[in-house]
Amino acid sequence: MAQLQGTTVSSGYLAAATTHSVTLPTGITAGELLCIYCLTNSQNRKGTATGYTAVDFTFETGSTTSHTLLWKAATGSESGNITVTLDPAGSASLVAHAFRLSGVDTTDPFNTDNYLELTEGASTATPSIAASTLTSTAGSGFLVALSCEANRDVVSFDADLDTEIGSTAAANSLHVFLDETEAGTVNPLYDFTMSSDRQFNEAIFELKSPAVAGPVITNVNTTNVVQVGDTPVVTGTSFLATGGTQAWGGVSVGFSSWADTSITSSAITRGDLAYNTNYDWIVTDNLAAASTAQSVQLAIETGYQVVTLSSPIIVLVGGYRTSLCYGSVPDCVTGDQLRAPTTTNEGKALTINVDGTFSIAAAGNTEQTFSFEVWDANAATNDKWSASTAVVVNGVIVGGGGILRNVLRSPLKNILRNILK
Repeated sequence: MAQLQGTTVSSGYLAAATTHSVTLPTGITAGELLCIYCLTNSQNRKGTATGYTAVDFTFETGSTTSHTLLWKAATGSESGNITVTLDPAGSASLVAHAFRLSGVDTTDPFNTDNYLELTEGASTATPSIAASTLTSTAGSGFLVALSCEANRDVVSFDADLDTEIGSTAAANSLHVFLDETEAGTVNPLYDFTMSSDRQFNEAIFELKSPAVAGPVITNVNTTNVVQVGDTPVVTGTSFLATGGTQAWGGVSVGFSSWADTSITSSAITRGDLAYNTNYDWIVTDNLAAASTAQSVQLAIETGYQVVTLSSPIIVLVGGYRTSLCYGSVPDCVTGDQLRAPTTTNEGKALTINVDGTFSIAAAGNTEQTFSFEVWDANAATNDKWSASTAVVVNGVIVGGGGILRNVLRSPLKNILRNILK
């Protein structure tokens, strides 16, 4: 939402002239919106300033003053005084408030299709601004101005107006307010109590919220490779400081810390996703803007070989199954993953093929035992690897508790028999 920064500098009443020197506020910071709200005692003369854009006003018939709202995106180098020149050229008095806003789009800050300037109504000490023609948008707030051609001060103003930006009571009076809390409200209504009766001009402008770019992921763990047990650190920009969500391959991922440029994820476990596969990591900030998908790989744990099956063979040959299968009925499918240790006797002499077949080498497998774990791509909830199951070779082939069946094609059966002699 829009917020007033620092202190507003009010010019007071400046006597009639063709140019006026207006003091800028101090502490101007790059990225802020720098504004000068001007009131002249001439209906057809508006304030202009080099480097500033003027909101396009329609001057109301019957009014002998004009409002001009000048703005620019601050660079941080602005200071001192700025010259306000009247256009068309001529002499008029000026009252101006110079102020800084944050939380506003600095490239197109005012919704010019959503502002209202009201002409003088009946003389009253309790003017109301009823923005009956304004529509609701996802704005950053409303800027509200009240003026008259006499010395009238504000006794009280509407509670919905969060900040009195500037107030000058003089031969021409100008009071400017900011409403932060009713951003996007349909037809806001503002009531005032003034020091005495007068005809008043009022204006309301909707402020636009800054354009929100989605978060940008720079990397994950530097290499975009995540090991099981890691607490990945996602770095980038525009994550926002108050947290959002992470999704990895469509699975929501928790986090242990969140800042605008860095997120620390919860630990990745074996149960999160299958191994040796690339997934997209997406960060959504608390404004629901999503990052561009970043490809992240869940790496194989050290000491394992992992094979993703492609068209596995599940037919019988000579009474033996030709692939590694699991369950009471062989149901190996493309996308299933089998993994075996490469640093233990149970796995280091084993070679697994993408069709599900495997071969055993003599070296290393002194215990004549090997084991696998299975990732079932067909499971209803694809959230874990099966428990490791050993298959012991003692001259006969034994299924592993119904979870894994070790079945060799005929040529490998003979190799195995030779090994075991």
